[in-house]
Amino acid sequence: MADPPASRRRPVARINDLPDDILRNVLSFLSSRDAVRDCMLSRRWRDLWKSVPRIDADITDFDDQGYSDEQCEVLLKRFMNRFLEARDPVPLQEFCLWYSVCKDVPKTESEDASGDDEDAQFAEDDDEEAQFEEDDDEDAQFAEDDDEEAPIAEDDDEEAQLADAPEDDEEAQLADDEDEQDKSADVSEEDEQDKSAAANEWIRYALKHNASVIVVVNRLYALNLDHAGFTSNYLKSLNLSSAILMQGFFEQLQSGCPKLKHLSLYDCVIMDTEVSSQTLEVLTLPDQVHFPPDHQATISAPRLISLAFNNSEGPRLPLLRNMASLEEAWIQISENIKAIDAPDITQFLDSLSRVRRLSFNYDNRRLTMENNCQWCPTFSNLTDLTLDEWCVHEDFYALIVFLQKSPKLKDLTLILNEPHQRFGEEPAIIGALEERSFACNQLESVEIICPSECSLLPKVQTFLLDGGITLDKIRIKQKQHR
Repeated sequence: MADPPASRRRPVARINDLPDDILRNVLSFLSSRDAVRDCMLSRRWRDLWKSVPRIDADITDFDDQGYSDEQCEVLLKRFMNRFLEARDPVPLQEFCLWYSVCKDVPKTESEDASGDDEDAQFAEDDDEEAQFEEDDDEDAQFAEDDDEEAPIAEDDDEEAQLADAPEDDEEAQLADDEDEQDKSADVSEEDEQDKSAAANEWIRYALKHNASVIVVVNRLYALNLDHAGFTSNYLKSLNLSSAILMQGFFEQLQSGCPKLKHLSLYDCVIMDTEVSSQTLEVLTLPDQVHFPPDHQATISAPRLISLAFNNSEGPRLPLLRNMASLEEAWIQISENIKAIDAPDITQFLDSLSRVRRLSFNYDNRRLTMENNCQWCPTFSNLTDLTLDEWCVHEDFYALIVFLQKSPKLKDLTLILNEPHQRFGEEPAIIGALEERSFACNQLESVEIICPSECSLLPKVQTFLLDGGITLDKIRIKQKQHR
């Protein structure tokens, strides 16, 4: 069959016909390593990766060759140092680092100028390093014969010099190790700050290039964050995981990052006793945040709208101050709070009394309250409340108190897990009530989330029905055992 005449052929849309800005946006959804690799596909694309407004450096990109964590860290360091050196000086929108601080890390090229056989150990001639090598087959991608490309392409003579360099005594000793003979590397005795130096340098690069979002997710050993470089009029969101935040961190954020609104800290060690900010609107402490062990911490944020405080560790509950703007809070008081008493609970809840949405899970030692129900403030704005099984123990004491203190409540969620113990007893807040009745005139729904076989469910249903909540407002949702 003959081809149709050219005038009748439909135009073929080609990705190379798209504007550079759209192509950069497409590349920004990839990790930085993949973005560089994909730019090898087309001569027109070869420099696009240099101006992508998002950096996503992921150490797991380098673990597909059977390398150890230490070796992957070396490869990531080498990649990032060359990548940032070659990148165009254009503003960033987002910087994401998925990192691993290892206990013993082989030296990189910049850390050992004496010349070890790193290139042979880590196979720099494979694809993951090809984009930064001066190779004839990939010359169209990275090597232009001008001075601009010199920083990212090493001379053939230099490569040969590195390859022919004799092994030093330390490397020879490592090579004799039966377990690591094929992947041995120089192990440097760095102190904790030196191990974090590369990551801190990359974070400073992101701040200097106007990144509005910075995400640093670390594994293995904690990252010693150098907060001295946190000076930016553009940073709006900071997400840190497994980092040590030295004294002065929050003061530096306050003075150096006046636009910061979102802060998330996961599995971080906080050395400051006061977490203070005049700009934060969202503070998320989702899990395993460690406050100073010898002092009660204070959280003060007058513009804060949303707070998550879950499973954090400290000698006592933090003091919450200046929370007048707070609208929603997710709270889990776990066994990691070493000492807790009625005044701590009272001050904590009082600071949350203006919220519209509250999830409150008490999972610490059993606590007995005096003075009837005066320990709990009136939640005058609360419309959405979530409580766990701790509130149904001791004849529903805590649940009744919350219902009595929430006159505008519309949606109640009860998450029922099978009873468990903390310090030899079921976690609960207990006490005596002079008046057990409650009125939920605006209540629209009660959702009970529980396992398929839950021993608490029948008595909770009976309690709700006896309290005047009609069956049509009660929904039961099954979940897996935790």
